[in-house]
Amino acid sequence: MKIAYFINTFNSINWGGQATSNAIQYMLSKQYPEAEFVPLDMPQLPFKKMKIFRKYYEQELIRAIMKDQTKDVFYFLKKMNIPSNIFETFTHICFNGEGAIHAKSGHIVVFMGLLYIAKKQGKVVASVNQTIDLKHNKRLELLIQKVYNTLDFVAVREPVSLTYAKNIGISGVHLIPDAVYGLPELTDDIIEERVSKFSLPKEYVAVTGSSILKRDSISLAYMKHLITTIQKNIDLPIVFMANAKTDIWLAHRLQKEFGFMIVEPPVKFMDAIAIIARSKVLIGGRQHPNIFAYMYKVPFIPFKGNTFKNDGVVALQNYPLKPLEWDSGEDKLKRSLERIEEGISFNKIKIEHFSIFPEHHTAKKRSKKLAIVVTNLASSGAEKIALTQAKLFREYGHEVVLFLVDNIKKYDTSDCDFKIETLSQGKNTYKVLGKVGDRIYAEILKVKMNEYGTFDLVISNLPRADRVVKMLDHPNKYYVIHTSYKTELEKFANKRSGKKSKLYRYLYEGENVITVSKEIVSDLDQLQIPYKKAMTIYNPFSFEEIRSKGEETIDLDFDYIISPTAFRKEKRYDVMLDAFKQVKHPVKLLILANPDSKLEAMIRERGLEERVVMLGFQQNPYKYIKQAKLLVLSSEREGLPTVMIESLILGTPVVATNCPTGPSEILTEELAHWLVPVNDPAALAQKIDEALETDIDIDESILEKFNKHTVYEQLCSLMV
Repeated sequence: MKIAYFINTFNSINWGGQATSNAIQYMLSKQYPEAEFVPLDMPQLPFKKMKIFRKYYEQELIRAIMKDQTKDVFYFLKKMNIPSNIFETFTHICFNGEGAIHAKSGHIVVFMGLLYIAKKQGKVVASVNQTIDLKHNKRLELLIQKVYNTLDFVAVREPVSLTYAKNIGISGVHLIPDAVYGLPELTDDIIEERVSKFSLPKEYVAVTGSSILKRDSISLAYMKHLITTIQKNIDLPIVFMANAKTDIWLAHRLQKEFGFMIVEPPVKFMDAIAIIARSKVLIGGRQHPNIFAYMYKVPFIPFKGNTFKNDGVVALQNYPLKPLEWDSGEDKLKRSLERIEEGISFNKIKIEHFSIFPEHHTAKKRSKKLAIVVTNLASSGAEKIALTQAKLFREYGHEVVLFLVDNIKKYDTSDCDFKIETLSQGKNTYKVLGKVGDRIYAEILKVKMNEYGTFDLVISNLPRADRVVKMLDHPNKYYVIHTSYKTELEKFANKRSGKKSKLYRYLYEGENVITVSKEIVSDLDQLQIPYKKAMTIYNPFSFEEIRSKGEETIDLDFDYIISPTAFRKEKRYDVMLDAFKQVKHPVKLLILANPDSKLEAMIRERGLEERVVMLGFQQNPYKYIKQAKLLVLSSEREGLPTVMIESLILGTPVVATNCPTGPSEILTEELAHWLVPVNDPAALAQKIDEALETDIDIDESILEKFNKHTVYEQLCSLMV
């Protein structure tokens, strides 16, 4: 395995380019330790002083790519000094593209030509670590779409680019944070050792420029105004971190007037990281310095660049300060400084997965065929998890078919690139026939599965689906148990409880079961259910997708706490509303359950019509959860409450009842403080008020067990 990395920015004066190149090499060496990694220098583009000629060849290159005229692509690349054998000795290509695919890039068309010929030559190509911002240039968007949809793997580095990429038709795009987040962290001793090489003040403000600035009088005026404002409002010396030609030009023209210190090349990126890590605050519009600051919990005030890179940085970080315009007045900078003084929360950002060459997974993992069976795709958590299971296996290259007992699809399936089959045209078509109905469903399922050949694994979700799969003769079946049957049975009258208990023993006797929380295994043992094997595998969550959808805007102009769960008995909305009536803070309660006359009556009975807002089921609840002050769960029983995990992924704190099962396995360590007893509205109200007054830090490491890539490795063990 010989990996070509281009473009080569190891020797760039830009600290961001250096950091990214070294970080990608570091991540690849960890993921593919047997591979040979070769930085690939790009030839200089021709016609530096006569760009009109280069423009002509670029337009012809675009035309050739779009029409799949491969010979012409090679011809026009040759005109751009790119030899046809550039990838001759390589098997794999890792493309970074200077970190940004943007309309102002002078290399973008050549890059697309290179990727095009790499695929034509049978190379495995991954394009990673990018911001995609084409300013809605339709021709470039179509070019990127065509080329990127031929690649083996495409990843962008922040949610804004993920949305943009999907909107222009790039399929299967992933979100992986900038590779720099994966670099080993510098210790305090190493930071001090590196900083000691420079004659820096004990405390200082670090300042950078921006890619939007130029070497002209307007940009000089912007930077002069910024430094004047900093000196007026912060009683600390300034260290100007100048790592691009424009920044260096601006810094040297202003140094005499303002007397600040300049740090510039040949200083390398590791020293720059150390200097920023030791600063009190960083101010400016350079993307990577802002990332360095965040990694070392240094507050920063971002400014705009020539793409939305900095908007993407703060979106990924869930950072409270949005990038300022360079012509912003002093008042805006002062407000940002005041926000910093209030305290900034820094969540840990980790790169969870860097398997960017998908064929490198073993054939065993890539050649399997899976059937996932679920009752339907109605609006509750278990159905969503079944859909997520299917997407996860498909993402890793497996063939997946999702079978629905009922033809109900409330969840959006427009992005599903796998088959969805239904066993009936409506709801509960054969349910009234009892076991005879189950047998009919099972025969339909068997016929439909035979149309696809042999399945290596069958995963069933929810008891209705389990009844059907129980009658399916298959050697490798697993049943996912999403809730606490013990708690459920305790709520039923004796006769019904006995009937349900008998059903569960019948379903899972001698079967393999997966529980979504550890407590559920204990419940099964107490119910004396004679399963064959039980294992706990947490539900998989796509952090990237959830955070991307959380960035969508909402049209609400009030502060609120949120309950996005369906209106069902076990969710205990009576407790939720009784607690909310006692909450002292002036917030509203936003409910995303479907309209229900009983729920509306409960709200009226408590006189909460003006304080409770019901929006109904939402295809994208994440944008509402992201903007909430708090998510509240009042359930008396759960399995593994999906909304709690999604809320924490989005950076929204959670207060929840410590019900069986799940909440105590989600709110762990310091977050366990926000668990309250079941059926205690007063305790719930008190904890909500306390949470609204507390800056709650969510340590992302406690969420790693729910990450889809972690879960996938566990699910792989089922495919024997």
